[in-house]
Amino acid sequence: MNCVKDVTAPDFPARSRTTVIRYEDLTSVPHEQVDAMSKFLGIPLETERQLASLATAADQRTSRPEFRRLGESITPATVGRWRAEMGLADARCYQQIASAAMVHFGYELA
Repeated sequence: MNCVKDVTAPDFPARSRTTVIRYEDLTSVPHEQVDAMSKFLGIPLETERQLASLATAADQRTSRPEFRRLGESITPATVGRWRAEMGLADARCYQQIASAAMVHFGYELA
């Protein structure tokens, strides 16, 4: 939460070096988001795609069960999955802590 509070602060000193990519946007308009990321980083889109492929192939965590999704495509099917997988008490606790940040970034509160 400290990182999110910093990023959302009007006087955040690293604003020019920081960008926010919402998971939901990445699943619904991936090409737009990847293009925005490559422009922000100042690298050609083709280079970004090559780097992403190399990073995925080199990530040894994908063989571990708890990280298996790292090697899978991001799809809209996983959006909001935390609500179904997280227990009601945990979800309420999470939203109590993160509600201001969630609203700031356009997430709906349950």
